[in-house]
Amino acid sequence: MAEAIEEGVARVNEVLEKAPRQKGHETQARFLCDQGGEALSGLRAACDRAEEAVGRDAWPLPKYRDLLFLV
Repeated sequence: MAEAIEEGVARVNEVLEKAPRQKGHETQARFLCDQGGEALSGLRAACDRAEEAVGRDAWPLPKYRDLLFLV
């Protein structure tokens, strides 16, 4: 599980390093939208799996579901 999160962070960082090398703002924006969105989605999925696997008593932060439905 931790490996998947580390891989996700590495992928996001890789995309962020490549983005400035794209020619023009529109090309950079499309690159970040496509590649960045895909990388962030993978990282989010890994984090969601970790959050579900760890018990509430051991998870120091509000869980995503708590943040969504906190009123």
